[in-house]
Amino acid sequence: MHAPKVRFAGFESTSAVHAFESQLQPGVYTLHFEHRGQADEFSYRTPDELRGRFADALEQEKDRPVSDAEGELIRLFNRLDEGGEVAGAALATGATFAKDIFEVQGFGPYRGKSYPAVA
Repeated sequence: MHAPKVRFAGFESTSAVHAFESQLQPGVYTLHFEHRGQADEFSYRTPDELRGRFADALEQEKDRPVSDAEGELIRLFNRLDEGGEVAGAALATGATFAKDIFEVQGFGPYRGKSYPAVA
């Protein structure tokens, strides 16, 4: 018997995003992404195969340049960080720039903090 196989695919860009309402949960929407330009794909069966693949990728990874605006956001997030909660600030900022998104699942733990004000 063969072990289950997991397949990954990477793409050059996201070409469209659609929000579809759940037929089981009215008022709840899920995002569906269309991609273009398949860049890579791979499969694995064991955790060691996957571990090796990502170890190789990390060794080859290069630091990406950060713009002045991104640097300022990083500085603000780090200033607000209270034991690893930078994710809340990033989530608030991402939600700010997402057109027609009015509620973000997973934001609950960050309500009442200063992240929305900074964003």
